[in-house]
Amino acid sequence: ITAPTWPTLQLFATLPASAKARLKNGEALLITGLPEPSNEILRKSLFGAGQPIPAAWEPTNVMPNGLPIAGTISAKVETSSVLSPLPDGGDPKTPTVPLGATQVAELRLWREDKENPHSMDSPLLHRVRLGKRTTWRFELSLGNGVIRHMVISEDDVDPKSKIYLMADLPASVKAELETAYKAATQWRGGQPPRTRVSAVPN
Repeated sequence: ITAPTWPTLQLFATLPASAKARLKNGEALLITGLPEPSNEILRKSLFGAGQPIPAAWEPTNVMPNGLPIAGTISAKVETSSVLSPLPDGGDPKTPTVPLGATQVAELRLWREDKENPHSMDSPLLHRVRLGKRTTWRFELSLGNGVIRHMVISEDDVDPKSKIYLMADLPASVKAELETAYKAATQWRGGQPPRTRVSAVPN
């Protein structure tokens, strides 16, 4: 998953807790019923210059009167594990941000690419704290079949939580990592990655 856009971050910050709770429960909310700060962010995001909307979906054609009265916002909320690496022996390559299962899988694939002389540049994780990543996948239904997606993730890692060795992770987390590894391998056509993997949310 690519990093969230600034409008997505702003929208998430302006949504009241009550709206987030309803979205999390699977409700679709009227866009025009959101607080004005949220509506203003959506207006700037959808109508601002340079927004990535196909020509056929030109905002002033699809929404000539501004945000559609019947337009809705819904969300799918997913929870997954994150590993927050701790530095080992001052290794400067150790990531300083939580890593999702997909990122851990890609780092593993990179290290396994023995034909690449830089494969060992990928950090080897030793000690980690565990946390949760909550991913919000927003869907804006704007009418005339036009849909816009926005994604944002929140990581929650208790800095005082238990420290695990990678070999001693809970079975559920190991299973999650193995599933991500198999998926990453298949996505790569069974081959290790040939390009450097950066640490961004999965």
